[in-house]
Amino acid sequence: MADAQLSTLAQDVFLGLSNLESLDLDGNSLRTIEIGAFNGLSSLTSLDLCENQLTMLQVSTFSGLNNLMHLSLDENQFATLPADIFSGLSKLGHLNLSENQLTTLPAGVFTGLSDLTYLNLQDNPGAPFTLMLELARTDNTNRTAAGPATVKVKLAEGAPFEMNISLSVEGGTLSASTATIAKGGTESGAITVTQSGIGPTTVNLGIAPTIPPDYSGIRMAVGSSLVLFGKVAASTDVNGDGVVNIQDLVFVAANFGKVTQTAADVNGDGVVNIQDLVHVAEALGNPAAAPAAHSQALEMFTAAEVKLWLTAAVSAKLSDAKSQRGIHFLKTLLAALTPDQTRLLPNYPNPFNPETWIPYELATDTDVKITIYASNGVVVRTLTLGYQTAGYYTNRERAAYWDGRNTLGEPVASGVYLHQFETDEISSLRKMVILK
Repeated sequence: MADAQLSTLAQDVFLGLSNLESLDLDGNSLRTIEIGAFNGLSSLTSLDLCENQLTMLQVSTFSGLNNLMHLSLDENQFATLPADIFSGLSKLGHLNLSENQLTTLPAGVFTGLSDLTYLNLQDNPGAPFTLMLELARTDNTNRTAAGPATVKVKLAEGAPFEMNISLSVEGGTLSASTATIAKGGTESGAITVTQSGIGPTTVNLGIAPTIPPDYSGIRMAVGSSLVLFGKVAASTDVNGDGVVNIQDLVFVAANFGKVTQTAADVNGDGVVNIQDLVHVAEALGNPAAAPAAHSQALEMFTAAEVKLWLTAAVSAKLSDAKSQRGIHFLKTLLAALTPDQTRLLPNYPNPFNPETWIPYELATDTDVKITIYASNGVVVRTLTLGYQTAGYYTNRERAAYWDGRNTLGEPVASGVYLHQFETDEISSLRKMVILK
């Protein structure tokens, strides 16, 4: 049923095909899959829905496909996915979601995928998606409550592969030095933390797990240390929420350069400067915790901003151990904000009417230009974006924008258009469609 120009899959459309093992629906014009469309396909092991125009799925879309092993959803227009969308597909081994419009991954997206061996999320605006391992106290909602305490390592999206991560502790002892999250699971087993002495006990996550070779479009990161049985130093908890996190760095950055005696002036010298930023950065976690990949930081900062901070830190000649740890944080943050390669991503939405956004990633500082052509090769519009710094230009605030008009300001007709992305390094071409 490939290339059959189907636009909708109705409920029970395949009823009676209980022995069907493979269903190829790629290259159609599917926009809607009704609930129950795959009812009765209890033997199905392979489902190909690539190269359609699907924009959304229901949480129950794949219910009953208990034997499904191969699912291709690439080259559609998914901007979001329901939480736990694949949780009933315990035999699924191959999942392709590349070339969609995903900017984030929902909670539980990999929950239940205990047989997964291949994952492709490349060429989405949010790729590579950061999977953040976090420490959480589970026996008491109050982190400062007397112990012993029970902690777990958690992953909101679920683990697409088995993850083992080392733990260390300061001011206490652990019942285990390694935590494991099973493939398809969302948390590790419980680990007991016992306090030594009267001071706070800090639990640290080690280096993020290595991603298997057949997994693409994701990256691993670990969150901040967990302080138990005591309060975080007030000077670095600048927003007063009881924990030092990326929000504190945002608060200091927002007040950078101000002469003030507010909490943003961490070291109390009367001005918010690079020393204050470095102090908060150091408190966000130890060097082994790879704190650079905080998913929130990727949305709140740009590589250019962090480069300026690092330049200021070098100029200030901050050489003490704490400052060096803070500078290490900023360097790893800069690495997380700098793509590995320059590339053009699929525009979104696509098809569109009348406007679209063209996302891209820059591995180096460069001039950027996007030329839009009609299908006959005539130039319709040129977007000269100028000199831009390395970074992710993927959300609507940073991606290139086309309003569907030509150089004269006139709306263009429906049809297929091409856009050429040019930098000092590469030239890349993609297709887009206006439907009116």
